[in-house]
Amino acid sequence: MAETSRDTGPLEDWQLSQGEYEAITAIEHRLFKAKDSSIDPDPAGRELYLPRVQQRQPRVLLLDGGRGTGKTSLLVTLIERWKTGREASALLADAAKADAAPGDRRELKNRPSFVTPVANIDFDPLPPGMPVLAGLVQAWRPLVQRFDHLSSTEAESDEASLLDEWHALFQMAAAGWTAVPQERGFVAQVLDREEQVQDWLNFSRQWALFINKVLTEGKKLKEPDRLRKDTVFVIIIDDCDLQVSRIKELLPALRLLYHPRVFFIVAADKPHMLEMLRLDFLGQQNRLAGYRAAPAEATEYYKDAKRWADSLAYSTFEKVFTRENRWRLGRLSLLEFLAFPGRAPDPGALDRKMGFEWRPDSFYLQLNKIKRSGNPDAKAGAGNALLEFAQVTERFGLPGVMTFRRAQQLLQFAAEYPMFAPADILAGLISSGYKDLARARRDARHAVEVLLTGELMSLFQPSLVEFAGYEIVMGTRPDFALVDPATGRPLRMSSDEHRRVNFTALLSAKLLEDGGYPVSAAGLRWENHLSLAWTEWREPRASFRWTRHKHPQPDQLFSQTIEWNDFVSQPRVEAFKPDRYAFAWIYFERKWNGVPAHPQLNPMTRGFASRKLNWKLLLTFSEKMGVAERRKWLNVTLPLLARPEIGFSPEVQDHLLAGLKESDDQTAVADLRDQRRRHLTDALVEAAAQRGEDILSQPDAEGVERAINQIDRAYASANEGKNRWSENIEPSTGPTGS
Repeated sequence: MAETSRDTGPLEDWQLSQGEYEAITAIEHRLFKAKDSSIDPDPAGRELYLPRVQQRQPRVLLLDGGRGTGKTSLLVTLIERWKTGREASALLADAAKADAAPGDRRELKNRPSFVTPVANIDFDPLPPGMPVLAGLVQAWRPLVQRFDHLSSTEAESDEASLLDEWHALFQMAAAGWTAVPQERGFVAQVLDREEQVQDWLNFSRQWALFINKVLTEGKKLKEPDRLRKDTVFVIIIDDCDLQVSRIKELLPALRLLYHPRVFFIVAADKPHMLEMLRLDFLGQQNRLAGYRAAPAEATEYYKDAKRWADSLAYSTFEKVFTRENRWRLGRLSLLEFLAFPGRAPDPGALDRKMGFEWRPDSFYLQLNKIKRSGNPDAKAGAGNALLEFAQVTERFGLPGVMTFRRAQQLLQFAAEYPMFAPADILAGLISSGYKDLARARRDARHAVEVLLTGELMSLFQPSLVEFAGYEIVMGTRPDFALVDPATGRPLRMSSDEHRRVNFTALLSAKLLEDGGYPVSAAGLRWENHLSLAWTEWREPRASFRWTRHKHPQPDQLFSQTIEWNDFVSQPRVEAFKPDRYAFAWIYFERKWNGVPAHPQLNPMTRGFASRKLNWKLLLTFSEKMGVAERRKWLNVTLPLLARPEIGFSPEVQDHLLAGLKESDDQTAVADLRDQRRRHLTDALVEAAAQRGEDILSQPDAEGVERAINQIDRAYASANEGKNRWSENIEPSTGPTGS
């Protein structure tokens, strides 16, 4: 593993992540398709005074990623591969022994010999005022000088040398894109301007002729410098993010320098690049209009100007970086990070708990070392829980948790201080999203304290909807939001690809805290604002989650989601009705809470869609169960599922309320009335959170009562006037809402 102080260098085979493998494969595939592109000997045609149509194929590739996501490392790795230019050992040499190598990575076995990297341009130290176009032409000078030196002979030739051709091209680039000096005389200025315009119009042709000559001369050289006839040149441009004022100049230059055998690979952060382009266009518009007011002033001018700037920025970006030529380098997934720096696991093995080989310096091994050491602060099951959680988050595609550079630093520290590994895992995961979110405290009680406060919510995206006047909704893909307690505004996981909140890290914090690791995340509340199943109402606008017996931990939520998804997605003989979903929900709730029902009731067995439902057997709880636990099932969990807003039929309501009626517990009845109002308040909030709206206030008591009456009337109307909840729990509230 590289030392933390070492500058960026080529990645070893085992350090490449899955995303980097895919980017290398795709980039080299683009280059391979271009190596046989025909070369036009006269790019302008014979009749220079007539325009000519050109069919251009995109030749600018983008490595898109934030700071620290490994863009530079990958670029240097590509250069190292291409400079080698010969058969190399497979990138998966280690993985071949594990018999779990993904087939799509075998394309990386051979290093392409037709690619010639011309330069790796660091855009950061670009001199002020220097034309970008001239800088890109300058990158060819070392190669040209080398070729001229190798091809020089005693015999003189009248033909211009390759270096002479380069000088002419560089002069055109430098003079054609530099302001004409004003201190010279009028005639001199006119002549300079004429030459500048001529250079501007002819530059593309001269550029193509120059590249053609480089290819021609290079094929005449002796080995090992000889160019292949199918040579493809690559110029790499790194750290564009650090030259915010020059991005607008770079993009048209890349389009101008077109040749079918020349590729540019740019490393930048797409959102940042778009924002800089917007600011540039907006600034030009403001200067043109003489507009000096601050953008904070809400004026119609600014709104219109921003609209045009947004459109122009997007169009400029799309013209240069086509969709098929962009690769996003994200953060390491939790599963990749736990095994880092090792090979990424086989995606096909994600359903097998121990289906991959972990390197000896991975965090997974560190976790096991701590478990075996008998550390009193670490419970034996927490390491396995974290591993299983990582497997499931990978399956659901949760956002990455850490940059590659931060992962290297953290693993270096953990190798020196292995007893602190769990705490430092969390500190690193969280600090990658919020610099001041976690603080390491290496004492007996807490190693990491999560300073962020707020409500971490689980939502679910609908995957199946049954209509019954209201909507019975099944969710099988989790989504998350973080609600700031000060503003009430939820930040949705899926709303912003470049969000600052790291949801995987926050979920890991709660998981490790519950698992007994030295973590304090007391200010971070973990709630389900939409469960795996809920009922959606249009009037009132509310989302009622189906009652859960116990609130799940993050890892439990994911494992339950997988099982629920298997049920929802199974083939059906006929359309399911809400009552059958209710039966299945209670079956799984029993199973997930350690009191499984009889196996013959399993909704996953054949014929469940059509057979008669045995409610009596499903709702029978052993007398051996603790009194408090049995009472909670019969007097709280099941009756709350009988609320009219959940939408089950009166017959199912009877089944769910039977245990409560048998006990005749009036205290429980009164509590259910109160809980119904609390759940309704939650449902209004949950509907707003699902729509991404701000949650700034809760409805008052009068508004809650109006909603209850509205629901009772609608339910009774849909069920021939029957409402067992109203009859048994709130007899004063009839179907008319009196």
